Amino acid sequence: MSRNAIKYLAIITMFCNHFAYVFLKEGSITQEVMIDIGYFTAITMCYFLVEGYHYTRSVKKYAMRLLVFGIISQLPFMLALKEANLNMMFSLLFCLGVVWIMDHVKNKGERNAILSLLVICSLWTDWALLAPVFTIMFVHAYGDRKKTMLAYIKGIGIFMILNILSYRNLYGFGQALLHSVCACIGPAVSGILIQCAYNRDKKRNVYRWEKWFFYGFYPAHLFVLWLIQFAKVYIGWL
Repeated sequence: MSRNAIKYLAIITMFCNHFAYVFLKEGSITQEVMIDIGYFTAITMCYFLVEGYHYTRSVKKYAMRLLVFGIISQLPFMLALKEANLNMMFSLLFCLGVVWIMDHVKNKGERNAILSLLVICSLWTDWALLAPVFTIMFVHAYGDRKKTMLAYIKGIGIFMILNILSYRNLYGFGQALLHSVCACIGPAVSGILIQCAYNRDKKRNVYRWEKWFFYGFYPAHLFVLWLIQFAKVYIGWL
């Protein structure tokens, strides 16, 4: 699979996650399954962000794209998902900052201080804490398949622990563990695809519009989800 093929899969699973939050009955099995499917996306995008950092011609332009689309996406994100925090584009912007700091700041104490600050700032974004932590692990693993596999295992382990702690307040430990295992299927599939199916050397036609499609799909699908909500609640459609 090419990079773009996996990214198309990531935006489809993201849509499933957001659709489930917006339209499906809370606590239903269908909602749970579609939400869990969507957990494929964030860790995949963190992996590709680290890879993209090493390929991009301009980190500054990369950061500017994330910032601009983060601003564009913020209102649809808040309206569709009823969230008050910053959207995933801002999470990825902080993650890009993480990669840049790890690449340029040589003093260990100074580097760790800035990284800690970026991780703390992520607490006000989507995929708080986890996105920069995934990114840090992928930076350390970059270019090494074995280390990448270990980074995925560690990332999934952290994700599972945080899920257990979250679900424990609602369910008993056994059910919380079951929910957490199911939630980890998406990130695990991401790791399997990256390790076993991703062909970094695969030649394909890469169209310029595809880059902008991946950025534009995020605010566009959130706006469409909100528009359907609005039509359903206030106009009486559907």
